[in-house]
Order: sequence, then C-alpha cells, then structure tokens
Amino acid sequence: MRWFSAQLEDPVLQLPPLQTGWSVIRRALLELSGLREAEYRVISRSQADTGRTARLVLDRALAAGRLFPSSHAPAAEIASLFDRLRSAHGPVEKTTALKDGLAKLPPLEGSYVVRLLTGELRVGTREGLVEEAIATAFEEQPDQVREAAMLCGDLGRRQIWPPAMSWTPPSQNCSSP
Repeated sequence: MRWFSAQLEDPVLQLPPLQTGWSVIRRALLELSGLREAEYRVISRSQADTGRTARLVLDRALAAGRLFPSSHAPAAEIASLFDRLRSAHGPVEKTTALKDGLAKLPPLEGSYVVRLLTGELRVGTREGLVEEAIATAFEEQPDQVREAAMLCGDLGRRQIWPPAMSWTPPSQNCSSP
C-alpha cells in the first residue's frame, strides 16, 4: 500500500535510504538494453517522463532477449530488490543490483519500479480510495481503517494486519513491524 503513495518503506523501521539516483538507473537501463547513450537520449527526450522512458527501454531489452521476466512480479520480489539496493555499496554494485532486478520484471512493472525509485509514481489514486479498498479487502469498516491510518500516520501499517483479526486500536499495533 505504501508504494501507491510513492513511499518505499515503513517509516517506523527507519531504514537507510536506497541512494539510487538517476545516474544508477540510467546506467542499469543502458546496460540491460544494450542501447547506446545517443539512442537512450532520443527516447528520454521524446518522453520527458522517467517511467515512460524506462518502459520503452525495457520493451527494447525484452525484444532483444535481454529480459527474462516471469508473467508478473510478486511484491516480495520487488521488496527484495529494494533491500539489495539498500545493502549495495557504491554506484557499480547498485547498478548491478538494479539491472539484475529489472531483468526479472516485465517492462511495465520495471517502469513502475523506476517510478518508485525516482519518486515519480503517479497512479491517480486518492488516499481515501485506497483506505476504502483496504477496508473491503480486509472486511473492515472504512471508518476504522481511516482512524487506524490517521493514528498510525501510515496506511501501509494497517495493511499488514491479518484480515481475520478484529480491529484493534492502532496504539497497540502501529509500532510493531
């Protein structure tokens, strides 16, 4: 749920930042796709959007047989990619980790990972709609989910509570990962 708001991690955990900037992303996309810098620039300038650029570059990598995606990527695989990026030291290790991670994703999902990394994820969903979706998914009352999100300050925290669990005030559950 955090990813819908372009928040990569649980703020309670206070994990270090990924420190994966545009230079690392660009290098990973270039290495993965086999494109030359000039070709990449043409795509990037024509799109003026990080996610769309990544999608087009990853589409080319797939067509060239450089991607080996599964039909879809489980959220745990993407979270693992973020963990590998966080533990990688320096731009070379980060580029390798990102390139290896993107190679396993379909181009569309890879483009959303890039959007998350750059903070440019735009899904057009208001928080209230996400709260209602969580309430429906976990068979909870929307007002209770809204209250939990308000008290925790983190919509994702409520999302990890088991659906069979009756609603417990967030003060008892907010800080536990």
